[in-house]
Amino acid sequence: MKTINEISNAGEISYHVPEGSYRAKLVSVKCVENKGENPQEGKVRFHFRLEVPGSGGVVFMAGRNFVPNIVRGSNLANFLEGWLGDKIRVLEQSDGDLRALVGEEG
Repeated sequence: MKTINEISNAGEISYHVPEGSYRAKLVSVKCVENKGENPQEGKVRFHFRLEVPGSGGVVFMAGRNFVPNIVRGSNLANFLEGWLGDKIRVLEQSDGDLRALVGEEG
């Protein structure tokens, strides 16, 4: 699995993604400090590499933060179900370790 630094060697990285819907591959999951309303509540950040046709060597990335709660109906659980569908079972096999999703595409 390539790190974000290895991806950057392949071309320019941009988080300014053209409007549209794209397939994405999860390239990293990291814990991040929450500077919002409840700083004691940690967050997890997903980094995705997007497949943008005609990107001309630009590597498009997107990121999204979540409260690390995979209880049914939570923002993260809803996102994962919409993104991965039945492949969300990967989490059940890894005891809920979100890093097990790295490399998944959807």
